[in-house]
Amino acid sequence: IHTLLDELRNPNATPPHPVYGSVLAAAAGAGSVETIRHLLRAGADVDMQLMTGKYGSALCAAAASHHPENVKSLLRAGASVNMYLAQGEYGSPLAAAAREGSNKNVQLLIQAGADVNMRLKTGSHGSPLCAAVPSLHNIQALLDAGAKVNMELYQGTYGSALAAASGSQFRKSLDAILEAGADVNMQLSFGEFGSALVAAAAAPDELTSAMNIEALSKAGANINMQVKDGAHGSALAAAASRPNPSPRVIETLIKAGANVNMKLHHGPYGSALATATSVKAVNALLGAGADVDMKLTHGSFGTALTAALQRVIIALPVGSTWDTEEEKVVQILLATGADAGPLHQFYIELLRIPDPMVRAGYGEAHEFNFDWELPLTLESSSDIESYLSHKGTLTRNKNTVRLASCRDFLENSFGDIGTNMLQGIVRALRAFDGFYCE
Repeated sequence: IHTLLDELRNPNATPPHPVYGSVLAAAAGAGSVETIRHLLRAGADVDMQLMTGKYGSALCAAAASHHPENVKSLLRAGASVNMYLAQGEYGSPLAAAAREGSNKNVQLLIQAGADVNMRLKTGSHGSPLCAAVPSLHNIQALLDAGAKVNMELYQGTYGSALAAASGSQFRKSLDAILEAGADVNMQLSFGEFGSALVAAAAAPDELTSAMNIEALSKAGANINMQVKDGAHGSALAAAASRPNPSPRVIETLIKAGANVNMKLHHGPYGSALATATSVKAVNALLGAGADVDMKLTHGSFGTALTAALQRVIIALPVGSTWDTEEEKVVQILLATGADAGPLHQFYIELLRIPDPMVRAGYGEAHEFNFDWELPLTLESSSDIESYLSHKGTLTRNKNTVRLASCRDFLENSFGDIGTNMLQGIVRALRAFDGFYCE
């Protein structure tokens, strides 16, 4: 260290390093107390904010280690235990100790005055309690020191400590937070998940997900609570859109009382079936009685089939013949009786998705021509929009025949996509100054 200091000529040097952002931080995290003392005597700033590395300060690096003596050495030198950190994975030394360090380090920092309820501004965790989820001992130490289990967080993936535990494999930590009085139905305004139950439904491991859902349900979680924020409108919607499809998670929610036909008021999709991105999820929902033709009142898609077709369009170039998961979902919805209206049929044919109706035993497929024939002359370009908006459409869904204007049909059936298509047709026709070709 003497040689290094002689070369650097600066005890506060910040050489590039993927873990430690300064010489003092490296000594605090992996070195000896004597090295730390030497650096401090040479003028190292004990509270210097670090702009590189995993830890935002030397004390944070020491807290994340299993060297209590290093923590003590920095505390004696006046290191601030509650300094907000500008960079790094942890927003405070206590959060680093709770996540990576020893229980002894957690106790030392608490005794030195660390705020167990500090809302963190940087890092992957919104509070020390949220960071402590992998360690039951650290969870208990923070709870004993007064950590609030219902404090809403504004940093990290999870909006509460309960949500973090619900989305993890650490069941004992989840139980401890529940026993401490966590509100299982608290709406979360920050993070990827709008509630603890939604976080549980989206947990990576399906066994963990199912077990955590059961624990939250037993604690009084409202299975059908609609959440206002996050990526999913409900727990069932989160389960249906899991990247690793799991019928078990869906079945666990349904067994606990989840309504498969609940219309969602928040999130990108209007129902769990519209959210479903896999064959397994779609089959599980349909098997539980999901209405394949339910008209949705929220989101960008009027039906589950519209949402599924949009995913095919995004996933494949037009005309591709790849047998994708998105394409299989569309086929299942069609085979189950989804209303393949004229615009749907147009996309199905364009994308070359096989029509499963005859194969599935639904008899002859009925086809309806959908012609928007323009009159031979139009007085002005404004007549085009008026004509197309009010032109009638006749569609059949099983035994029901419906008459509607083109505008109403497109808006009710396809939401923004239909409206945009009509506007696109109008713009295209206007581009020729009122003239058009048959």
